[in-house]
Amino acid sequence: MACQNGHDLCVRVLLEAKAAVDKTEHQGMTALLWACTNGHDLCARVLLEAGAVVDATEENGWTALMFAAQDGHDLCVRVLLEEGAVVGTQQPNGATALMIACQNGHDLCVRVLLEEGAVVGTQLPDGATALMIACRNGHDLCVRVLLEAGAVVDAVENKQGTALMFVAQNGHDLCARVLIEANANLDHQTPQHVTSLNMACENAHEECAILLLRAGSRSSDVADAWGDTPRAFAQSKGLQNALALM
Repeated sequence: MACQNGHDLCVRVLLEAKAAVDKTEHQGMTALLWACTNGHDLCARVLLEAGAVVDATEENGWTALMFAAQDGHDLCVRVLLEEGAVVGTQQPNGATALMIACQNGHDLCVRVLLEEGAVVGTQLPDGATALMIACRNGHDLCVRVLLEAGAVVDAVENKQGTALMFVAQNGHDLCARVLIEANANLDHQTPQHVTSLNMACENAHEECAILLLRAGSRSSDVADAWGDTPRAFAQSKGLQNALALM
């Protein structure tokens, strides 16, 4: 309870009185996990100095590093890594702390994790990477940090979409700008001949469509497996500015 609420002096007194540093609750939560979940880096440091297991997991496979990354507690992330936390530990579903930080848009945590050896290209079973996760959620600062660290801009998820296709589908134009600057393939096609421009137009994300067209996309008239083209979608959605560039 002291760790959950950030009372590091209480934590120190309790540990000096022989409190069990790694005692768990019924869901496997330890004092360290609670401290990092709530961003209490001083508590985390005291616990680790007292011998807390840095890579202990709760019942779902979450480590302290993952909890800290989820909520953007970069000071906790630094403390854990300084004390030997394994940066690439994966959950049962394959997710890493880096992916979790990217999903939630915590670019400082992303930078720290990468500086300490996180593998930028680790993939989930479906092929998703940290870059795709950041793009799907519209976190352009994370995208920029990942690309600077060598993320493969045109990696393909499950033989289907690329990061650029995810941002086009969801209308994340800032992410689209970053990817285009990184020379992403503008006209990648899925096996169903769906392209980024197709997705942008189908979902009425005109700014993304305009960015793609100005960057040189040539898929305006590429028909997908259902016979639809970006031009047809733009006409049906009333994307007049995009149409003018086709």
